[in-house]
Amino acid sequence: MDDQPHAAFGVSRASPFQPHIRSAWLWGGPKTKRCAPAITRFCKQEWPPRLIGEGVTRVEIRSLKDHDLAHRWLKALPARYEGEMTGYGVNGESFELWAFIKEDWQHVLFKAA
Repeated sequence: MDDQPHAAFGVSRASPFQPHIRSAWLWGGPKTKRCAPAITRFCKQEWPPRLIGEGVTRVEIRSLKDHDLAHRWLKALPARYEGEMTGYGVNGESFELWAFIKEDWQHVLFKAA
């Protein structure tokens, strides 16, 4: 499997007390970059209408602070950078908080209609 690109991604409910907020995640291997175009298309075309239809107003992403490739990709989607989360990781690693906001996705809904 390591010789082929592979990735898994999705969104899950962040908290039972905030059903309008989701948490996005992505896991991949050494060649995940090759999967990025298909994942990007899905995130831009499929997620906005589905998530807004479910009442989602915010999707949060947490990424290791030093993961420059992930941050360039998030910026291109476009996601909003919201700040550093110092000491967030199990071993004290710093993370960055990024988010997709419903208002940023409205153009996708009107474009599809």
